[in-house]
Formats: sequence, C-alpha cells, structure tokens
Amino acid sequence: MRPTDPAQQNPSPPTKLQSSVVPRLALGVADAELRKEIRSLRIEMGKIATAVGRQRRAAGISEAELLQRLTPRDVEICLDIYDHRVLTSKQLTELHFTHPVVCRRRLDSLTDIGVLARFRPYQRPGSAPFHYLLGPVGIDVVAAAKGLEPKSLNYRRERLLSLASRGVMAHLMSVNTFFSSLTGACRRNGEMALVEWWCERRCAERWGDVIMPDGFGVVEGGSGRVSFFVEIDRGTEIRARLQGKVDRYEHLACLGDAGLVLFCFDSEGRERSIRRSMLRRGAPVATTTLAHHTAEPLGRVWWPLGEDGRASLMELGR
Repeated sequence: MRPTDPAQQNPSPPTKLQSSVVPRLALGVADAELRKEIRSLRIEMGKIATAVGRQRRAAGISEAELLQRLTPRDVEICLDIYDHRVLTSKQLTELHFTHPVVCRRRLDSLTDIGVLARFRPYQRPGSAPFHYLLGPVGIDVVAAAKGLEPKSLNYRRERLLSLASRGVMAHLMSVNTFFSSLTGACRRNGEMALVEWWCERRCAERWGDVIMPDGFGVVEGGSGRVSFFVEIDRGTEIRARLQGKVDRYEHLACLGDAGLVLFCFDSEGRERSIRRSMLRRGAPVATTTLAHHTAEPLGRVWWPLGEDGRASLMELGR
C-alpha cells in the first residue's frame, strides 16, 4: 500500500508552482519557490550581489566582483550548507556537480572570496575530506536570498565546529551522505529527482511533539512518487529505543502524516540483529546499511519488515 504523503493531508492553496515537481509541503513551499526562482534566474543575481557587496567592501570584495563571480548554483550551494549545517566536497559534488575536479575548483574559488569556510576533522588513518561551512560572505548571500538581515540567521560557525569535538559530526555526515548520494543517483538516472529534503531541524518543527526523524525526503519519477522518513543508526541506540521510534511513527501515521520509515544501519550484522527484535506496527518499515544505500541509492537494497527479499525505494512506495 502506498504511503500517504503529508502534503496531501494538508494541501496548500494553488500557486504558480502547483504543477511543478516541487511538493506542496506546508513548511517547504517558501524555500522550494525560492530555489526554483534562483535556478530559473527570476531572482536577479545583481540584487544579491548589491545587498552583499555593501557589507563586503571592507573585505576588499566589490559588488562588481561579486556579480562577476557569483552564480545561481553558488547561491544554491550556500542555501544547502545553511540548511544542512556542514557538507563535504564529495556531498556537494553529488548535489551540484557532475565531476569532482570541477566541484573542487569551484569550492576553492568560493573559499578564496569568503563565501565558504572549510576544515578537515582529525582522522587516522588517512585524512578526512574538506568539510564546508558558510563564510562571512556566504552568510550575507543566504540572508540576501531570503530577504533577511544576516543577524537573524543566527549562524555561528564556532557552534558548528564544536560538533566534531562532541562526536555529532559522524552522525550528521551519515545523514547528509544518505541524501546527497540519493540526489546524485536520481540526477544520473535522468527520470527521477529528489524534490524534497528536510533536515532534522525542519522535521522537528513539524513533528517534534511525536518523533524527530534524521530527515524526510520525497522522490518523484516516471514510476511514481514516494515520501519517506530516515533514521540513521550508528550502533549507539538500544533496541527498545529503536522499537519506540517505530511505535511513534505508527502514531504519526494515525495523525495523518504517513510515509515509509527507512532505518539505515552501520553494518549488516547490526541490521540483522535489530530486525530480529523489531516489531512492525502499522507504519511501513524497511532497513538497509549505509554502505549498500551509498553504493546503489536506487537499487534493491531495502529489506521491508515481514518480507524475505529486498526492494528498491520506488518499489517500496507502490
């Protein structure tokens, strides 16, 4: 049975985007329209450059330079980093580029002019990829695109940098890898698109009194449309807590906001172990590992509770 889309439970008034691929989700309409306008150049880049340039003259970046250097894709990158807190070079390649070298060169340029800032968390063996935050110019770009004052964004890089020391960064990177790899796979497929990706903060604003998913997404394609909640498990939560999440998703479905519930584990052993004790209620639940999903985001990697075989994401939604 196909899950009920939250958007269909609370339809918004008709707008000029109603026939587009952007889903009519109550909290997502404004940002979706903004991003569509940026992509179609209905937002004039000159206006953003002018708004940002007034504050960047002291840093030696003129409005003319910003207008020359800043592209609609750059604004999209800034908006994504603002929404999802920290993104790596590989994740940004999946989201906005078709080749990692082109991505790296563009990120270098944006870092040089203060649009982005970056760091590398400690990692042994080897070295971690660059992790990107908004730089001072990037904060102003996001504020100008949203029509807000920069201070109202309450964006603090030092607070985000502290995520690494608190051990939260690994979980955030797993969530962002899940969605960025799915985005890239949909683009390469050519017939599918991840049309909605809600971060944990936005999910909490809508469903926080019942459940706090790690993310929510909607994929559309020739074979239909599927909405889903994502739970990333890195082996730190006890079985009873995971079962409690399944129960709360069932309660959420009873309230009218139903969707697939996707649990992504850190290993096959952990997946099989949790499945033996996980009871399916009314909410449709499927499991996989992050490695399997990253390798084949649109492949038959999802194992529904109560089923013997695996299915693709779109097959789960039928």
